[in-house]
Amino acid sequence: MLRSACPAAAPTGVARLDAQGVEWGDFNGTKRAIDAGRADGVRQVFFRDPDGYLIEVNDAATRQLGYSRDELLGMPLLNLVPPDRVGDFRRVQDVLKREGHLLVEAAQRRKDGSVIPVELAVSFITLGGQPVFLAIARDISERRKSEEHRRRLEEQLQHASKMESIGRLAGGVAHDFNNMLTAILGNLDMIPRKQLEGESIEEPLAEIREAAISASAMTRHLLAFSRKQVVEPQLVDPNELLERMQRMLQRLIGEDIELRTVKGEGLGTIRVDPSLIEQTIVNMVVNARDAMPDGGVLVIETADVMLGSEYHQEHPLVPPGRYVMFAISDTGTGMSDEVKSHLFEPFFTTKPRGQGTGMGLAAVYGTVTHHRGGLAVRSSIGSGSVFSLHLPLYRHDGPLHADASGPQIAVTTAAASILVVDDEETVRITLGEMLRRAGFAVSECVDGPAALTALRAEPDRWDLVVLDLVMPGWSGRETFARLRQERPGLRVLVCSGFSRDGDAQALIDAGAAGFLQKPFRRRDLLAAVALALGETPPSG
Repeated sequence: MLRSACPAAAPTGVARLDAQGVEWGDFNGTKRAIDAGRADGVRQVFFRDPDGYLIEVNDAATRQLGYSRDELLGMPLLNLVPPDRVGDFRRVQDVLKREGHLLVEAAQRRKDGSVIPVELAVSFITLGGQPVFLAIARDISERRKSEEHRRRLEEQLQHASKMESIGRLAGGVAHDFNNMLTAILGNLDMIPRKQLEGESIEEPLAEIREAAISASAMTRHLLAFSRKQVVEPQLVDPNELLERMQRMLQRLIGEDIELRTVKGEGLGTIRVDPSLIEQTIVNMVVNARDAMPDGGVLVIETADVMLGSEYHQEHPLVPPGRYVMFAISDTGTGMSDEVKSHLFEPFFTTKPRGQGTGMGLAAVYGTVTHHRGGLAVRSSIGSGSVFSLHLPLYRHDGPLHADASGPQIAVTTAAASILVVDDEETVRITLGEMLRRAGFAVSECVDGPAALTALRAEPDRWDLVVLDLVMPGWSGRETFARLRQERPGLRVLVCSGFSRDGDAQALIDAGAAGFLQKPFRRRDLLAAVALALGETPPSG
């Protein structure tokens, strides 16, 4: 082999023939040229034979690795590889044999056992008709230190940005919730006065209900934004959804803005979570309202549209086909190209601090893409804006599912016995009262162990368990497993205001009778209970 015929003491640059006829003059000339080109002494230069043994090195290699030249010549290159990187070394050799050259970041083990990171360039060359590998290594320890320093600075900046975003979010949420609480508390104060004066309390109760629904929508929006919410898709008529929202939207935008709705004819149905789509429309309407501080016209239009390849090129996740469009147009101030470029970024807002969360349109984008739809925006300064929301048409010839906002459900299984399990006392009492007034026999438990005790005491009594998912001690998931182990096939309706990723879906996959997102109204609860008990709620 080459290594056996290359005397370490051979004079540099002297041409001679070894026993195998290899002329080493060209070898030494190549080495001398490389060394001349690396006068800074930073780069290590190695020659090795095909078996992996070193046959020549430069001074930088001896200096940086701590070996003498005599020690390195004839040494297996593998000796310079840290033990934990041997697998990487062998994979690199495989690539080198296939490609003939390689540039990679690697690590070297020095004579004292320390390890240094290097950038390694390796090429296959032929010298004197013999295959040789030329490797040039550069110590990148300082670069790694600089990169680590930059990474730490970036982490600090990201942390500072994150804290600023959280502060902005908290201010916006506090602003919106305080508005809702003001409406609730103010109307609660008005109810006794109206009762004393013999006036109807229907209006303040309606205002309280609307504020509570808005607060509920905000929490659902936050959960959807953080992907902690279980989406509950239903078949929905787009025009009916818009009709249902119209009164609320008019009150939302105020008297200075004219609301016009244009409902397309012959629309198909869409399969969506109606509460998320409603909140999406609300967010876009609120942005349109804020863009018209001196009043204007807001138009909401529905239409059946065909999206082609041109739209698909701009929105790769939206395949060509038929879609139902919701278009929200305003005559407001419009947006610059700079604002549009950041429009859907989380926490981006042009509103003053504390007025809005800065996550509305980011969540809009998330909701739309989750429903496999698209969102297009047209706007320019002084010319208003148009947001076009496209949701895929759902081809279905049967009747739509009952909508949660329809007539209250008349549950016929009044003899059913229900066990309510929730650690929050006010929630537990409220659920029990709503179910009792609907004619059910109800018992309440504060946690999983109490529920298991109740089930063991009367194993044949319970037709349904209404179970909170997030509880101290036994979680809802663990309680579900223990109850089903005690009584396989037990019907369990899972409820939660917040759940860890996958918990609710895991229980549904495991056989839960349904999932109900808190907060919910009485009709939502009774509809879910009816379905869990095997009944189909009538559709109006």
